[in-house]
Amino acid sequence: MKFSPIIYTNINQTKTSETKPSIYPDKLPKDSEPESASDELLMDRLTAENFVKSKIDYDAVAENQSDSDSQFVCSSILSVMTEIYSQKHGKIKINGYQLSYSSLRDKFMDINQTHVEYVLECVLNRDPAAEPVKNWRAYLATALYNAPSSIDYYYSNLVRFDKHKNTRKNTAVQHKFKS
Repeated sequence: MKFSPIIYTNINQTKTSETKPSIYPDKLPKDSEPESASDELLMDRLTAENFVKSKIDYDAVAENQSDSDSQFVCSSILSVMTEIYSQKHGKIKINGYQLSYSSLRDKFMDINQTHVEYVLECVLNRDPAAEPVKNWRAYLATALYNAPSSIDYYYSNLVRFDKHKNTRKNTAVQHKFKS
């Protein structure tokens, strides 16, 4: 005597499961008030992209980029800045700390074309022997976040270095002619 297993496959007797709504709603109610001043800067993605393009004069910056690497970094910077202006919830890692997008919007209001060109220069002239970047989005966001406070020091160091290099060069030439 053989026993066969009973398989219940009647499709009409299955229950549908109702999924619970997410605790992170996609859209906020229309009558909700902004939590802070930076939430007033919150924009949809297209508006944010247009805002960033005009703020940093993206067309002029992109036009000055001749090779594909610099064009890619330039478009990545646009993407990161657009994301920061269009995200409501969440955090991003900056300088090793998790910061909210709303606090970043306040800081990113200081960024202009000069800061973007500075970040481009720093990223493109990065030492190839340095440790590889694991998260480019966070790396660019951190570079942009730090740009307003580090740009003056960077360029004054370059001027000081060039001045010192030229002084040493002129001194060597003078010694050559004295001999």
